[in-house]
Amino acid sequence: MSLRVRRLALIFFFFTIGTTSLSAAQIQKQFVSLSEIRGWVAQSDTTRNKQFSAFVLGIHDAFNELFFCTPQSVTRLDLEETVRLYLNSDVNLERLSGADAVRQAMSEAYACRKR
Repeated sequence: MSLRVRRLALIFFFFTIGTTSLSAAQIQKQFVSLSEIRGWVAQSDTTRNKQFSAFVLGIHDAFNELFFCTPQSVTRLDLEETVRLYLNSDVNLERLSGADAVRQAMSEAYACRKR
């Protein structure tokens, strides 16, 4: 094998490893734990508040009218306060992921009426 072919193979090998590990890190970060959500709630940092708000709204948009039904009069702040109160309550949430805890909070606060 020529030196040029070996170099190209080596470059391709390192490029493949680099993109694979990046993808794995991104996939792993898609899971948000309950402790991470509670950390966002506990801190007064603007960035953390934005992360919490975006996460709650994302769960709301993904599951509204499937697991819960929010009235049109409910605001973003209402949703965030509902989740904050639920996370700070005495409910045992330790077995849930962050997304499941947020979804459960909204399910209990905004149950769908029977159709």
